[in-house]
Amino acid sequence: MNWAKFTRNLASRKFDELREADAFEPGALNVDYDELRTAFRASLQRFAESDLEAGAYDIQAGLALYRILNERGFGVRHAADEGIWRYLSLVVLPDYVKSRWDKSQEARFWSDRSRIWLRAVWWFIHLAWQGDEASTRASVDGMSTDDVVQIVERPGRRGFRVELYRAMVRAAGARPQGQRKIRQLMKLNTATVVMVEPSAYRGGISKYVEALYQQIDQ
Repeated sequence: MNWAKFTRNLASRKFDELREADAFEPGALNVDYDELRTAFRASLQRFAESDLEAGAYDIQAGLALYRILNERGFGVRHAADEGIWRYLSLVVLPDYVKSRWDKSQEARFWSDRSRIWLRAVWWFIHLAWQGDEASTRASVDGMSTDDVVQIVERPGRRGFRVELYRAMVRAAGARPQGQRKIRQLMKLNTATVVMVEPSAYRGGISKYVEALYQQIDQ
């Protein structure tokens, strides 16, 4: 699939058009994008009128988006391209972004790379991935919007360390919801990883994460 992109200038103009018209509807879509949108709508249909909390909806949207995009050859290289997310947000799925964020939240549509909603939920699922959708769903069940933010908006100086993040999500998901302390876990890791290489930690990455939790729980 060929992934269309928006420059920042094009995205700004398109967002202004949507906001001024107060109609966040999809643009003219080719067959590939129309099928993508249809698949996304079908995946989220049963959640449209539910009372899901924001974090739970973010997780459902992320799981759907991750599966649908990846089935079409989407990968990390594409996910790193901000222009693709701008196009998806403003042309393909603007009504879904609008249903989650008010039109005043320009950053969630296109302007702030780390806060574009579609990008954030895709990367959250990628960083939480446990080998298959069912295992991933089990690990992230009950996580909040703040948990999503803590994981996605802390890439570190070397970018996202995928295996480390997955180990942290796996460890968090194994704990009772009230004891996950994801904000503390991510903050402590940010400070610790500067001095300690997780992969070289005695016992490996999982023992490194276990040691972080031991410090938090003390």
